Amino acid sequence: MTTALPLNALRAFAAAARHQHFAKAADELHVTAGAISRQIRLLEEELGQILFERLPQGVRLTVQGRALATEIAPHLDGLTRAVARARLKSSVLTVSAPPTFGQEWLLPRLEDFQRQHPDIEVFLDASSAIVPLGTEGGAQAAIRYGRGDWQDGETRLLLREWIFPVCSPTLIPAPLAEPAALLDYPLLHAEWPGGWRAGRPSSRFNAWQDWFASQEVSLAENLRGPRYSLSGMALQQAAAGKGVALGGCVLAQRLLASGALVRPLPDQFNQLSPQAYFLVLPKGPVEAPVQRWIAWLLEQIRTFRETQGHRQETGGAW
Repeated sequence: MTTALPLNALRAFAAAARHQHFAKAADELHVTAGAISRQIRLLEEELGQILFERLPQGVRLTVQGRALATEIAPHLDGLTRAVARARLKSSVLTVSAPPTFGQEWLLPRLEDFQRQHPDIEVFLDASSAIVPLGTEGGAQAAIRYGRGDWQDGETRLLLREWIFPVCSPTLIPAPLAEPAALLDYPLLHAEWPGGWRAGRPSSRFNAWQDWFASQEVSLAENLRGPRYSLSGMALQQAAAGKGVALGGCVLAQRLLASGALVRPLPDQFNQLSPQAYFLVLPKGPVEAPVQRWIAWLLEQIRTFRETQGHRQETGGAW
């Protein structure tokens, strides 16, 4: 029959042996000196040996006490390390991000984070909704697209993006001379579900109306065309030759790099979006796994900006 180990008593003894002082051991373990004394008395009764000489000015290990301290120290250290490793392995970091950003930009890079931090398991919550922060079932960190005016957390600007039309090279094989020429092609719209402002849909890319207005193109009527709840749907349909979508240097990068999408107009017709990607964190202390993820994310942002080129008018961010 296996005898249960008096772990609390052994921890108290090990601390007292290191400090040769019950009060200092109590400070280390955040208990009272009386609790340390009781635990050691229980251990001495269990072993049938005196482990400390009680002196007027403190305590001193007996021969038996020194032998026990030498024997158990490496084992207690090993237990401490094993528990720490188990806690790290069970760390699950929940990150919220817009669906298309998560799919096109974040997900392909997460493998690098997992390779660097195998002890942290990332759950990517791709949602168009605002996921609560810091609550049970919520996110420990979020990437949001907007104006940075959320009140539920601390925000940090990550990326701004240039907006421009994109399409399949089979739809528009040669560059167009002016933005108005796009009105001869089907226009694909990406809109937040239920996102209406001022009596009209609020698009993920500020709507085609906003882009044409930025190019000083007058529209005789509301623009028609297929509408999708996710930016990625519009981009995929554009790559399939179904029409022209509004893309951006962040979300459309992969499809542009592969040649599935092209830009039918030159850079002079780009629009700097009034919205941007922000990192949003719960207010208060940041846990160690979240800190490591933030450091990794900021490095990814820096590398992305370097590969895309830096533009002064974005205020230091793409």
